[in-house]
Formats: sequence, structure tokens, C-alpha cells
Amino acid sequence: MRTIAGGPRAFGLEREALRARLGTCEDHHREAIAFAMGQLAAFEARALDRLSEDGTRCLEAYDAGVAVCVKKLKNMSAHGTFVELAGRPIRDVEGAVARGFDRQLETLEQLHELRLRIKRLRYTYEIFRSCIDEQHFSRVYKAAKSVQDELGAMNDLHELHERVAAIRDAGSAPEQIRRSLDSFARTLDTEREQAKDRFITWWDSPAREAPAALRDALAGCASGEAEGRTIGRPDIDRGIDRAVDSAVMRFNENGASP
Repeated sequence: MRTIAGGPRAFGLEREALRARLGTCEDHHREAIAFAMGQLAAFEARALDRLSEDGTRCLEAYDAGVAVCVKKLKNMSAHGTFVELAGRPIRDVEGAVARGFDRQLETLEQLHELRLRIKRLRYTYEIFRSCIDEQHFSRVYKAAKSVQDELGAMNDLHELHERVAAIRDAGSAPEQIRRSLDSFARTLDTEREQAKDRFITWWDSPAREAPAALRDALAGCASGEAEGRTIGRPDIDRGIDRAVDSAVMRFNENGASP
């Protein structure tokens, strides 16, 4: 479902990113940008057709899978409360991020892995928000979101470069436009490297609030054996209200309604 829906979304976002550059780009890049926007519009149309054809089937399969999961859960013996079971996944994602603090960040691949770890941390916190101390949740979640936003902007630039390079290499563009695409791709590559260097400097600086907050809050988690940040059962009712707030926030951020 994510792959099928992600295609038209990515093509649309990349086309808008290119449109935003038209007013400030160098004159010899205009042909490349206009050509790439046309290609992306065609890609998006085909992806929307696929979404229309395959989306219903995916939703039906999803509903069937949910029904199977619910049936299995109904038949399971209880081996602990939700709070008790939450400790392990919380420790796992906290440990994965904490182990990255001492790792040298030099390549886009390493930054991509950090982005995935931060994303897993944030989403796991959302799932188990009703089980996590609120003060700890707020501190880590805010910092994780700031880091994810920084990495996301850089990843968007990387994806745009890869898309322009792919359009250039597809061989469908006239020679003059292909040369323009090649020049534009090199410009994007330079911007991508500069963005990478800026992020690494930001991440390594002890004065930056978000990285420093994560390091402090997750201190001792690298081994995965640190005490979980779960709360006692009397606080669960209040935690459930906060978990609902997280779900509503996620829907709103994604441009949907609950």
C-alpha cells in the first residue's frame, strides 16, 4: 500500500520542488527543469492509474490481514500487560539511535541509516505513547522530530538528484536538453554534498539543542539494556489520551483527517 501510494506522491512532490526552482535557477537549467517536470507529470499519471487499479485489492488484502491478526490475538494467552510488553521495543529503538552517537557520519548511506533509526524511534514512541513517561516522551520526541526534519530535507534533495539523473540517462531527451539535465544534476549533486556537510556539523555540535537532547535523554541506552521508560498502571488512562493526541497529530501532518 505504501509503495503504490508513495509513487504518485513522490512524483508530485518532486515536480513541485522543480517548479519552485524555476524563478531562481540559472537560465541554462530552465529547459532541463521544464523537461523533467513534464516527465514527472507523465510518471505521476501512470502511478495514479496503478493506484486506482491495485489500491482496492491492497485494501481488501489489508482488511483480511487485520481480521486474521485480531483472531490470533483473541486466542492468545496473556503474557503481560501492554505496559510490560512495551519495554522491549522501546529499548530496541532507543539503543539503535544511541549507538549511532559514537559512529562517524561521512556518507549519504550512513545518514540514510540514521534517518531510518530516528524514524523508527519516533514511530515506536507514537505507538507506545500511553506507556511512556510524558516528560521523557516530550523531550525525546521533539528532538527526534527536529533531527528527522533535517534529514528529511536532505533526503528530498538526494531523491531529486537521483530522479533528474535517471531522466537524463533514460535517453528520451534531445541532446541539448540532455546536456542541460546533466548540468542541473551536477548542481543538485553539489547542493546535496553541501547539505550533508551542514547536517554533520549540526549533528556533531554539542551546542545544538536537538542532538544534545537526544544524547542526554538516551544516555546509557546503547547496550539495549537500559531501564525502559514505561510508566505505572495508574497512569495508563492519562497516557491513552496522549496516545490519541499523537494519532490525530500524525493524521494532520500527513494532510488527512482522523
